[in-house]
Order: sequence, then C-alpha cells, then structure tokens
Amino acid sequence: MKFKFSLEAVLKNAIQQEGEAKRSFFQARNKLDQCLGQIQTHFDQIRMARDKIAREEQGRERGAVDRITQLQSYIFGLEIKIKQERLKARDLMMDVEAKQETLVEASKERKTLDVLKERKYQEYRQTLKKREGRELDDIVVMRSGRGRI
Repeated sequence: MKFKFSLEAVLKNAIQQEGEAKRSFFQARNKLDQCLGQIQTHFDQIRMARDKIAREEQGRERGAVDRITQLQSYIFGLEIKIKQERLKARDLMMDVEAKQETLVEASKERKTLDVLKERKYQEYRQTLKKREGRELDDIVVMRSGRGRI
C-alpha cells in the first residue's frame, strides 16, 4: 500500500501560486531598484554639475557665466526629474509591499499544506506499522497453533 495525499492537487496549486507570487514580487522589486538607481544617477549628475560650476567660478574665464547658467538650468531640470522619480518610487514601493504580502500568504498556505501532508504521512506510517505488527502476530499465532496439533 502506497502513501497518497488526498490534497496533492491543492498542494501543487499552492506551490504554483507561491512561485508566481515570487516572480511577481521580484519583478516589482527589480523595477523599484531600477527607479532608485535612476534617482541616484541624477544625484551623481547634480554633484558633477556643481563641481563644474565650482571650477568655472574659480577659473574666471570668458563665457563662464553662460556655462554656469546652463549648468544651473541643467541641475534644475535634474531636480524636477528626481521629484518625478521619487513619486514613481513611492508607487513602486506600495506595489512591492502588496506583492510581498501576497507572497507571504502564498508561502503560509503552502507551508500549511506541507505540514498537513507530513502529518498524514506520519499517520500512514503509524497505521502501516500497526498493520504489520498485527500480521506478524497472526503469523506467530498460526505457527504456534500448528506446532500444537
């Protein structure tokens, strides 16, 4: 007699749902990481532009005022992009949180079914052990009965 878990199809479905939830979570997390990376890139660009402005101010070359004005406009544009990216990042963070909660629920469901399967398997092993013990007892009784006749 072989062990068969009556909820095997449900367990397989739970495993599949957990896998889908993981993929969805990691995709959302990846989008968030890209957005945060873009924000960091903009900050790095602002830092480099400010360094150029500082060099231009020290150099006192002809046309420096125009270049400084251009760099300040560039910085202003980057600051606007950063604000937009931050709003996008907030939305992505909320999406990541929602997908993480879905993943946690799917994992709990699968783990619950795994525990149930293990419990049923242990019950099956106990039942099998009892049955084998009874069969051995029957064999011993039959052998001892034949010896007396």
